[in-house]
Amino acid sequence: MFDLNIRFLKLTGLWCILNKSGNSVKSLIHLLCFLLLAQIIYLPAELVKLLSFSENFEQTMEQLGFMLTHILGTVKIISLYISRKKLSKIMDDLRRYSYIYDCDVHNNCHSLEEAFNRKAYRVCAFFFLMGSCAGLLKFLITTIHLIYCKEDTTDKELCITVKPFFIPIPVFLNTIPGRWILGGFQCVCLTLYAWQIVAYDTLFATFLIYIDCSVHILRYFFETITERSMNKLQLRSCITSNPELTRHMNMQMRTGTINLQNLIMTCVEIADVFKYVILLQVLFALFILMTCLYVAASVPLFGASFTFQLEFYLTIVTQLSLYCWFGNEITLSFRKIPDAMYNNNWIPGDKSFKGSMLLNTLRMNKPIHIMIGMVTPLNLNVLIYILRASYSYFAVIKSKY
Repeated sequence: MFDLNIRFLKLTGLWCILNKSGNSVKSLIHLLCFLLLAQIIYLPAELVKLLSFSENFEQTMEQLGFMLTHILGTVKIISLYISRKKLSKIMDDLRRYSYIYDCDVHNNCHSLEEAFNRKAYRVCAFFFLMGSCAGLLKFLITTIHLIYCKEDTTDKELCITVKPFFIPIPVFLNTIPGRWILGGFQCVCLTLYAWQIVAYDTLFATFLIYIDCSVHILRYFFETITERSMNKLQLRSCITSNPELTRHMNMQMRTGTINLQNLIMTCVEIADVFKYVILLQVLFALFILMTCLYVAASVPLFGASFTFQLEFYLTIVTQLSLYCWFGNEITLSFRKIPDAMYNNNWIPGDKSFKGSMLLNTLRMNKPIHIMIGMVTPLNLNVLIYILRASYSYFAVIKSKY
């Protein structure tokens, strides 16, 4: 399930951070070149451009919105490096969950695993395509500006509203060929940032998809304990007490309980690694969505700048939806475990078996959440709140400026 994530991490040079088996000089050079272009050259240049807009509120808001996205991308790389051992351990643990059940469970849940694999693949591919569109769209806008915005142009409004560069133009590149070179450099850097963010975000999403898949298998495991035990012992009915059946059911319940505890601990580890990045993601998304609305309301409808702001707005909403949706799915999936245990034919079980059922049910009464920092659970309510709040702040600022 992590194959596509590893490809994204290798594409951005970030795989050498998580790779424990050693890295080649080529992969390290790959990472350093990407960091040099995006984090060391482009990001400070964006800051210089932002300071030059101190008297223009609209341009300041637009520049700050894009710069925050790239700052967040840099924070995610730093987080990836700091938590590299924990992330490698989580990947190894999630891979191991596929091999802890007996053959009956594997055979019946194979189609379920395949469905979740396809889901992870589609999510990763979709976000990669969406992220790649940001740099290409900005390059298209820059191309339109460089072709049509000349001294004798008749469409002055287009040239005023379309902003081709997010970085200042150096003196030695302030020529027609130089501007084309700068436009290509900007497209490359924006695409690199998008790929870095996609690699990190889809890794988080795949973790949660893998957890969700494991919980679905565990629910099937609990729901069929008696049935599988009877099939194993070749029993036709369980009306009378059978010590061998009881022993096998207790053994299965212990296995399921241990796996449930391991899944909960893995969720805790994932939440611990990502909680502060998710907090920054939510806070930055609130501000960025507000700036997108403000800038889009200040330029001609369906113009080049409006189209770019719309694409950027949808990208941020989709990115935030990824976090909120899969965080919400984890909570809902764990919540169904008590129902799965109750749906099992638990009557033949002894006192120990029924006691384990009750303890697991009581434990699952406390919801499993991925936390935003230490503030609130990550769920769809957060997405709705951010969308509402961003529009409210946009309306206030628009009325003032």
